[in-house]
Amino acid sequence: KRYTPYVDALETMSNDDLLELYQLYEDKIDAAFAEIALPGQSFDRALVDAIDVLLDTPEVPTPVEVYRDSVMYKYRDERLEALSLPQKQMLRLGPDNMRRVKAKLRALRDSLINGFE
Repeated sequence: KRYTPYVDALETMSNDDLLELYQLYEDKIDAAFAEIALPGQSFDRALVDAIDVLLDTPEVPTPVEVYRDSVMYKYRDERLEALSLPQKQMLRLGPDNMRRVKAKLRALRDSLINGFE
């Protein structure tokens, strides 16, 4: 529930508004990305790839069993523990928020891909 206000805020923004915001900062984003990326890599492609990783996060029944062997919690299910850090964060949103974020990401991804063409 702690993430619900952030998901609510994300849903209030239209894809057009998000794309307009992205386009406003696109030159600065591209310049910053060029400093850390391999030559020839595009931020647009990296963004779509990142969205794809998040969309590939499995939906799992709750509650998810965790344990603590240090200061960090770990997933008892090895398949969940093997997920990428962004995917683990998606799981922490909870099933309802994750579905809402995924729906927004799917629509945004489609808008981005159509904008590239």
